[in-house]
This record gives sequence, C-alpha cells and structure tokens, in this order.
Amino acid sequence: MKTQKIWNVFIFLIFLILMFSISIIPAVAKDNQPDNPIITPPPGDPADFRRFDLINTLQIDSPYYNSNDRYGTEGTRFGPPENRATEIPFSYKNQGSVILDATDHQWYGTGIYPSASQSVWGYLQISTTLTLDENYDTLYAPTMLAPNDSRLELVVFYKYNGSSTDRKLKVWDHYQETFNTSTDIDSTFCDRYVRNSFISASVIKDGSTWYALIWDYTDSHWDEVCGAYGDGTHDEGWVIWEEWYIGNTWPELPQVVGKYVSVKVDGDWVYVTYPTYGTQAYHLHDGFPYYYGWDNYYYTWYIGSN
Repeated sequence: MKTQKIWNVFIFLIFLILMFSISIIPAVAKDNQPDNPIITPPPGDPADFRRFDLINTLQIDSPYYNSNDRYGTEGTRFGPPENRATEIPFSYKNQGSVILDATDHQWYGTGIYPSASQSVWGYLQISTTLTLDENYDTLYAPTMLAPNDSRLELVVFYKYNGSSTDRKLKVWDHYQETFNTSTDIDSTFCDRYVRNSFISASVIKDGSTWYALIWDYTDSHWDEVCGAYGDGTHDEGWVIWEEWYIGNTWPELPQVVGKYVSVKVDGDWVYVTYPTYGTQAYHLHDGFPYYYGWDNYYYTWYIGSN
C-alpha cells in the first residue's frame, strides 16, 4: 500500500511537471521567434566605413548619381527632382475603395526631435514574403531619417509593379527629392546583411557629409550604401512604417518592426525616449485595419496583420 501511494505521488508530480512544461512552451517559443535582432556595434569613425559589399548589384536610380564617386558634389552626382510618390493617373483602382491622391498616405512609428542628434541607429525588420497586390501600392517599412536636416533616408521599399512585389533597400535624397540608389532584398543580400529578419541600419552626419549605413554580418563591418554632401529639408527625424496609395483595399501584411531606435548624444547612443528625444509619429486614417503598438515608448514599435 505504501509503495502504491508513493507511486501515485510520483505519477501526480510527473503530471504537474508536464502541465507546467506545456504551459510555458508558447512563451519560450515566442522568445525564440525572429523578434530580436543580433546586436551589432554602433557606427564609429567614418574612415572605417566600407563601400557597400554588393556594389556590383547596386542599382542607380538617379541618372547623375555615380556610385564610384565616393562623395561627389551637388549638381553632378545627384539627379533631377521627382516626387516622393509618383502622381497616379485617374483611375487606377476601384474608385469607391481608395483615395486617389497624396492624402492616401499614412505612417506610424518613432518621431525624433530636432534637438536630439544628427545620427540615428536602429534595427529594421526585413520581409522576403511581404506581398502587395494592386498597382501603385507602395510601402516604406521601416524607413529611417536622422533629425536636423538629414539629406539621406534609408528605406526598406516594397511596391507592386503590376505583376509582383519589388522588395528593395533604397536611399532617398531629401535635397534632390529622388531615390539615389537601390539594391534587391534577395537571398544574396539577406545572407550578408540580415539576421533574425533584421538589418542593423544607421544614418549619421560627419562634417558636412551624410552617410546611410548597414551592418555586414559576414565581415563584421559597417558598409556605406550612400554618402552625400549638404543638407535636406526636415528638422525632425523618424523611423516609421509609411504607406502610399494602398487605400482601403488592404492586403494581408506580415508584422513589421522598428526596434531599439537610438540617437547619439554627447558621444553615447541612447534610446529615443519621451519626452527627451522623441515621441510617437502617428497619422492613420479611420478604419486602419492592422494591429499596431509599442513594446517600448517610443523606440520599439510594431505594425501588421498578425
């Protein structure tokens, strides 16, 4: 009888252990999902920056931009102005389901105060499966601009091209109002620059030159995607999810995250916290269909269908 009682207690304990294990599996599994970037060193001395390792695949979007001219000069390196979002001919979608002009423009994420810094660094989530399905659907998610008149904005770019979704990393020039460079977000790019679905990215100013940078995980090095003299036109900075022309015909979109958004203050990198360094950048229309919110106010945000 005593042996039977001991056995029953043993079975009961095993049952409790199993139940507890099952109860924590979702939490453990979530922690192991590709939610957390592989942390990199912050950008350092510009003399140590290297040209973008995939320079042979770098596409030149501006006819005057010479990727072999390391910095160049205004008026010779950068192309003619063009709109940030192309003018859309009427009508290109169901007229009842979409706004047909630039008011069809929404954003959400981290806003950075002009007084904060001239440098921004953070982790931008990359998706190789994000799919848009109607003409002119355009998503910059995430897109990164340093405060205090940054000329360069680093953009994770998705656009429906009529038959499929373009997925690229681009650099927007806020002086000439044009994209300077782009490169496909493909397996070659991801093998070198993406870990746990994130890139480590930065836009900084040194002297009179702005740099758009990403971290090369293969060679442990900061790579310069674009460099430019001169200033842009925005006092504030941001790391945001930005949409153009998707309107009310919303596709299923995977979650996109901007994480650990930081600025450099007195030589140290600090998170963009409220009210010292930044706040929420927010412009979403009524009926916006995706989940969105903050893991940390205001330096880690998420937005998407799941």
